[in-house]
Amino acid sequence: MSGGGLTRRERHRIALGTVEGLACAEIVLGLDLPTSAVAREVLAATAAPPLTAPTRPTGPPNAASATSSSRTSRTGR
Repeated sequence: MSGGGLTRRERHRIALGTVEGLACAEIVLGLDLPTSAVAREVLAATAAPPLTAPTRPTGPPNAASATSSSRTSRTGR
């Protein structure tokens, strides 16, 4: 690290490491960075809101209530 913050390449390699499920200490092994710098970057990346729009459930709108109402209608045994 040159003292001016992380480079794009360093940020990219840290992001790849987090996607692969590596711990900060494992990500640091391939970079010339202190563990604290990697930990800060990982924390900042995971705390940021997602860049994609949230997905909506694909089932019927009231799947849970439909299931519970079908259970209550079977009580006439």
